[in-house]
Amino acid sequence: MQNWSLRWKLTLGTALAITLALFAVTGTGWYAMQTNGDVAVANARTSIESLVEQDLTNTAELIAGDVETFLNRSFDLSRVLGTVLSNTAAGNEMDRDPLERAAVYDLVQAVLVEGPSLGSAYAHFEPDGYDRADAFYRGGTDEHSSLAGNLDVYWVRDGDDIVYYRTEEDQSFKYGSL
Repeated sequence: MQNWSLRWKLTLGTALAITLALFAVTGTGWYAMQTNGDVAVANARTSIESLVEQDLTNTAELIAGDVETFLNRSFDLSRVLGTVLSNTAAGNEMDRDPLERAAVYDLVQAVLVEGPSLGSAYAHFEPDGYDRADAFYRGGTDEHSSLAGNLDVYWVRDGDDIVYYRTEEDQSFKYGSL
């Protein structure tokens, strides 16, 4: 290297300096690009997670509202049936006459027919609790009354069919203390 002329030494030094500068700029650029890329990915991830979480929350709120409406509509039929029967039971506050037992039988069935979301509809009364006429219906000759004479109507949805189930003769388990 001592035999090299000054021009070659300066050219070599300049080339080496340019090469080192090029590596430094490339390294700094690569590092900046990596750092900015990681920050961009982190920001995008946070933004996307926030959007997905908000979307899921909104969807859950919509579904919850739909379920609430569905349940309330199903309970409305039961409430109406209960109100009608309590307002027509013997001794009611409105002094209305009880419905015929056959009408109660048909009414409970109609509630189930009109409420496709319901699995069953029923009306059970304590002894002489509806029309005080249990003595006339003992023996189970009428579908709307139990063998003991109580007004007991129980309809069940079985697939596409609506089936009536008669209650058992011994109903004492319903009226026992807890």
